[in-house]
Amino acid sequence: MMGARVEDALRKQAFAHLQKLESKHFDEIPSGKFVSRIVSDIKDVVAFVGETGIVDGVDVTEMSLDGLRSQVTYIQQTGFMFYDTVRGNVAYGKLDATNEQVADATQGAKIKELIESLPQGYETNVGPNGTQLSGGQRQRISLARAFLKSAPIILLDEATSALDNRTEGQIQEAIEQITNKKTVITIAHRLSTIQNVDRIILLGAESNQVLDFKNLVTSVPLLSTLNASRFVTPSPIQQKLIPVLEKGNNAIASAPTGSGKTLAYLLPLLTRLVLDSKKRVLIVCPTRELARQVYGVAKHYGAALNLTAGLVTGGVSEVQNQTERTLIIGTPERILRLLDERKISARQILACVLDEADMLLDLGFFPTVSNLIRQLNGLKVQLVAVSATLSQQFAGTLKTLITKPTIIHTGEQHRHEKITNFVLRADPLSLTMAGLTLIKELKPYRGLIFVNTTAEGLDLQRTLRTASIKVGFLQAGNEMRERKRLASELNAGEAAIFIATDIAARGLDIVGITHVISLGIPRDPN
Repeated sequence: MMGARVEDALRKQAFAHLQKLESKHFDEIPSGKFVSRIVSDIKDVVAFVGETGIVDGVDVTEMSLDGLRSQVTYIQQTGFMFYDTVRGNVAYGKLDATNEQVADATQGAKIKELIESLPQGYETNVGPNGTQLSGGQRQRISLARAFLKSAPIILLDEATSALDNRTEGQIQEAIEQITNKKTVITIAHRLSTIQNVDRIILLGAESNQVLDFKNLVTSVPLLSTLNASRFVTPSPIQQKLIPVLEKGNNAIASAPTGSGKTLAYLLPLLTRLVLDSKKRVLIVCPTRELARQVYGVAKHYGAALNLTAGLVTGGVSEVQNQTERTLIIGTPERILRLLDERKISARQILACVLDEADMLLDLGFFPTVSNLIRQLNGLKVQLVAVSATLSQQFAGTLKTLITKPTIIHTGEQHRHEKITNFVLRADPLSLTMAGLTLIKELKPYRGLIFVNTTAEGLDLQRTLRTASIKVGFLQAGNEMRERKRLASELNAGEAAIFIATDIAARGLDIVGITHVISLGIPRDPN
């Protein structure tokens, strides 16, 4: 709870009620299901508040159900949307709200600028169930609706789970401003979401679960940087990989995309580099986009320890300017050239990371990677391979390169409630027309279409352009300037659809994707 418009005794009773309610079954009930039983039915809120509960000076036992509902705002994880305009969806929080009040609410939810950039602004129709918006955009509109209603009791059920850490931090500040003297019940899996509440109740936690980076990372500057980025709870792959790498052991690890693999290897290697400032770390990436993304993270966290990062994916002059850095990130050929030309001494290398190792092998980089590892053999270099997927074949190949690795796998994939998945049957010979029909029906605000081959992508691009649909196609062979231009067009809204192969799209940061379509079944089951 943050603040209170209820008596102090009520607050104590409310939490006591939660703690006693089926307490003997806490370990048997997944936390999400248990919490849903508390907040999904308004009658449970009445039971939660108790006999002495007072809302705005009125005993809840004397209030009608409709009256109590008017005192409660419930923001769901999925961000419910009505089939209406953006303005209409926000105004449901207060039906007589003025345009200025609606705008102020969206400003508080950090979505005003995005709404105003839409072709029809606040009059843009969000589509059925908000299909024209991304999950994060739906949640922010739900928050704006709550800001407008300004009820004395607010229930936040994973209300910021679809937001990036920076936006979540901004919205948390806005929530604190509007919830002064209100009762707020927050349900969350990320500790960063509830770090400013008065009381925390932990449901369904395993006794050996690591709940804080303080249990894994000893460096105060790194902990401060993690906290500033609102990273508090380490992911499963971080919990397992960080202790292994801090000991200097070799490792092969796999975890789904978005699970925090980059920090899982960066944090322990940065800690080791501080102990020996003359050493360096090589990070090998299969694509320039992924290398640039890793470079951004390495530069940010390295700066906390006065360690520098260099990106070696460009021309000779760029490479020469980056070779003095402590962390060197690049594509296989560029990094191997640095070693071959003795711009970097193999004896200086503390560790070498193969990021997205499955792609490195699948794209034909095995000879290059083997040559690189061979130059490091016998020098006690720590070798690490991380990947989103790891078949037995790839694992066997990696074991020929990495001696006595610790094998780590976290099968933490799960279905997100805020994502709707569906499959459509189509004639394999008519996939392009099926894609066109799907785009016309869904009308995505910003869509990404995966194809298996360049030929399929070019065919689809021609078809969509003929239908006057703005589309870009990212191919693995595109020059860097062209790749940046295409990504910028999509982020700026100049193209509604982006076509790419899985390989070409890895490492891209595309903001606000509302629809992802796979045209045909991927040839690789992983």
